[in-house]
Amino acid sequence: MTSRFFKKEAIYTNILVMSVLAVFLKFWEPGLGNSAAGYGSLARNLAEDNLWFHIHMAPDFFNPFAEHPYLVIWLDAIIFRLFGASAQTIRLLSSLAGVAIFSSIFLTARRFFGERVAVFATLSLLLVNVFMNYTSSGWLDMPMVGFVWGGVYFGFKGLQEQNEKKGFFLLLLGGLFCGLAVLAKGVCALGIFGTLFFIFCHLYREKKIKTVFWICAFVVAPVVVFTVVHFYAEGFFFWKKYLLREAIAQTLDNPRPLDFMDYTWYFRSAFQYGHLVTALGISGAVLMWRDDKKDWALLILFQLLVHALGYSWSTRHYSQYTLPIFPWLAIGCGYTISKIFRGWSALDASIIGARGVLLVFVVFDIFPIRVHSGNENPFRSFMPTLQQMKDNRHMYFVGDYADQSTWEDPVSYIVWYWHRIPYLVNFEGLLNTIETEDKEALGVVSTELYKKDPELVSKYKHVQVCMYNDLITLLSQPALCDEDIKTWRLRESAKTFYKRTP
Repeated sequence: MTSRFFKKEAIYTNILVMSVLAVFLKFWEPGLGNSAAGYGSLARNLAEDNLWFHIHMAPDFFNPFAEHPYLVIWLDAIIFRLFGASAQTIRLLSSLAGVAIFSSIFLTARRFFGERVAVFATLSLLLVNVFMNYTSSGWLDMPMVGFVWGGVYFGFKGLQEQNEKKGFFLLLLGGLFCGLAVLAKGVCALGIFGTLFFIFCHLYREKKIKTVFWICAFVVAPVVVFTVVHFYAEGFFFWKKYLLREAIAQTLDNPRPLDFMDYTWYFRSAFQYGHLVTALGISGAVLMWRDDKKDWALLILFQLLVHALGYSWSTRHYSQYTLPIFPWLAIGCGYTISKIFRGWSALDASIIGARGVLLVFVVFDIFPIRVHSGNENPFRSFMPTLQQMKDNRHMYFVGDYADQSTWEDPVSYIVWYWHRIPYLVNFEGLLNTIETEDKEALGVVSTELYKKDPELVSKYKHVQVCMYNDLITLLSQPALCDEDIKTWRLRESAKTFYKRTP
């Protein structure tokens, strides 16, 4: 039966093989970016203490953490329980979501446009490098997009299902996945609006108004359950804290007013990262309109517009925010390519795509080629030295509540890479703690801050710089900085060691 399926679904099999190889292309890289280390720290803490509604990174650091709803953190924690916490397991959820997105794009496009468009659409998405990078990351964005496309797959399939009961069940499942997308990254799940509007319009034409209400109920159900249980567990209303933090992080923290270039950054980024795929995706929507597929034309353009408007007020112009629109643009791009290359069969195109990705996979994973910049991390260069120190040593981090927004990177790296929980102190408090109160403590201070007042350290006779590089300086008792540790004090030594780190 399995062999019959693969023979019958030869094209789909090629697409699955291609997507798995493409998604896991960079899976084995050891380093992580800043947010991935932060989310990994939260998930590892959760896996160890079972405080499912008290997500925390370290004492007084976003405690309880309210950056986004917790669904992805929960799933990562479960993965850590099963396979341990590592740079690979923190990527696993995004990688699986990436494969699911490719599968959903192919099956959905095939259902509405045929196999040629479906194959070209999936091949087009491979060309968006920023999208493929995030399929091998610990960010929340790819799982969120994966849940959206779970809603697309089940919801759109339910619209065309001949069996009424089965179709109704699939529509409810699509609504549930849209609700889970909100729990994955909160207000960033803008893709559900176009998806649900597409479904609702079709149901309205069929006069199935009751089904619309049931879908809405399944969308909000997981959000309501999360909100009520979180309120009961933590004693505060999550969304009030979350939405306030989003407003501060996105707008109030901005020292300057937004200008025209800020409001257009999303469109510009779509072309910057998508290049030809974005251009052909928009042209595909135009061709769909001409070919009397107006619902899909409007859907693709609406998804681009709603994301552009949703992020136009954002002061953060980050590449991960563009991820949700590329699967939609890829379908439009596939539609355009199918018009241009009419002589290409879907099977031949899928075979070429699978073989091409296999070749790239072999080159990247056999030869020592690395892509992500997260590997070059000042915290990782100190790991061998820190492993020589006692595991029970306290670690203190210099900062105050006024610069809370700067905590995430250093704290998440300390927790993730060094497996230590940092405690917040000011600079003089750190020096006094090391000298008198906690003589086996290790202090972390920014190198820039240390250089501003190096004489302050010299006043404390029992405090010494153990290690430093361009970004961070580690302070401790001189006795704890033994000869093995001193060998890593110079910046070039740390860099030399890093180059030898696999």
